Amino acid sequence: MNPIDELFGPIATLECRRAVFQPAGLRWLRMLAGVPAAGITIVTLWIWMLWGQIDPAFLPGELLGGGLIAVEATQVVLALLLSPALIAGVISSEKDQGTLAMLLASRLTSSDIVLGRLVGSFSKVLFLAAAALPLMVLLAALRQARFYELVALAGLPVAVAFGAGGMAVAASALSKRGRDALLAIYLIEILLLVAAFFSNQRPELAWLASFNPFATIYPLVYFGAAGPAAMAVLLWLGLGAAGTVIAIGQLRPAYLRHTGGHARVGRLRRRRTREVSDRPMLWKELRFEGAGALGAVGKWLSRIFILLLVAEGGVVVAGVIVQHAHGEPYLQPHYLPVATILGRSTTYVLWLVQWAIGLRAAGVVNTERQRSTWDAILASPLEGREIIYAKAVGSMYALRYLILATCFAWTAAVAAKSLTIPNYIYSLALLVAGGAFMSAAGVAVSIGVTNTTRSMATTIGLWMGASIATAFLAGLLSSVIMLLGMFAFATFALATNSSQASWGLSGSGWIWGAVYGTTRVGLYLTAAIMAFGWILARFDTLAGRMGTVPLSQLAKKSIDALTGTQADDG
Repeated sequence: MNPIDELFGPIATLECRRAVFQPAGLRWLRMLAGVPAAGITIVTLWIWMLWGQIDPAFLPGELLGGGLIAVEATQVVLALLLSPALIAGVISSEKDQGTLAMLLASRLTSSDIVLGRLVGSFSKVLFLAAAALPLMVLLAALRQARFYELVALAGLPVAVAFGAGGMAVAASALSKRGRDALLAIYLIEILLLVAAFFSNQRPELAWLASFNPFATIYPLVYFGAAGPAAMAVLLWLGLGAAGTVIAIGQLRPAYLRHTGGHARVGRLRRRRTREVSDRPMLWKELRFEGAGALGAVGKWLSRIFILLLVAEGGVVVAGVIVQHAHGEPYLQPHYLPVATILGRSTTYVLWLVQWAIGLRAAGVVNTERQRSTWDAILASPLEGREIIYAKAVGSMYALRYLILATCFAWTAAVAAKSLTIPNYIYSLALLVAGGAFMSAAGVAVSIGVTNTTRSMATTIGLWMGASIATAFLAGLLSSVIMLLGMFAFATFALATNSSQASWGLSGSGWIWGAVYGTTRVGLYLTAAIMAFGWILARFDTLAGRMGTVPLSQLAKKSIDALTGTQADDG
């Protein structure tokens, strides 16, 4: 027996081999994992070369430090997102396939099963992290970083990935479905980051600050302070170890609860349901699928998060009312921390809602396959347009209370002046546009990928790619639009001898922000429309109703599907 099997059980080597020899989709994901770090490194070196030609005395220390921080932050983001996505289904997928009972009935212990599956899935994460390691070492070496700094830079993403993966394997053992476990882990990560971000406001919560790995990168890169990074590494490793222990201890009891081995008497709830409409698929998604869309763990965590948003928003609204009643110009100090949390956590909450929509959509078709109802849907006279529309709308409808609570909390933050009106409008627009894109992407992945875990990882990968691509393209297009606008304005000012040229330059900041926000939202909507068109055009092929179609016919079918035009077969 080799050392890996000695440490982690007899199936660890087999799982690692399965992780290495994966389908082409995961191999492409490994290649794409290094693209952000490669782009940051290339841009950093290009600016160094260009600025060195302009100013021979230019010192690149600050520039290289900024590039190194960007690469390290990208790796931490990958660890927080992809590690749970690749690990959250390791146990729940065995439940779905009916193979966990065979494993539990064999001579394997719970630790053998959990550790073997965890090591195999975590090796995929290490492959993704290794893609950017040479680039990180290059930038650190150019900054003449010391050895312990390199160790801390390399170890921080790995520790975060292990912590998130350990919590994910615990959630996978406790949940029936991998989607429920993944959503629960993302919610826990958001709560940890928000708590760590605002822990400096309460001295007794200062220890939570180390849960934010992003806060440790700047002092490590610029000042060589490895203490905060080491504390973050220890805390995330502890989270991973605790999650692994929980998964080992609860694997058999949780499986018995899910399969009825431990009987649980419950009260059957009856609720009034509307009659079937002329759109039966949409009626099914809205009336029956939404209630249990998130599973038990995800549903209760979602309720807790909704309660927090509503409670915090209510406290802030009450403070604003009291403020206006007493004629006070500023919010009272005991209301300020809550208002600040709502204002500064906007991005985190936005990400969580988009992830929840995408993950819910990523499992809609696989859930039908597990219940053996997908073939019946395909055999019905329902068209692909009706099926896809119902699945996409149902994915957003299932999270309606979370979306409404988010909008209420943001509105309260605007009333307390901790969130500006432009950022409020931009966040709402991104919530709608990004949610539409994630719904389309999740449904498309769910149709084409039969493995639930792989579909979840692919959906999160698409979210990351879309976030980076839309941010980059929006910045590029906005810069071009602003340059053209400034050129036109300057030409007009010179031609008319206008004295408002300085006003045009001074107001260019907020104009660029408005152009950038509008462009990015438009890119998300365009991507959502294209994704829906692609699904509708290829639905019969992806679902197995028919064979492949030529590219020209596919493009025509995409346009016809979006416009609702019936193809002329004559």
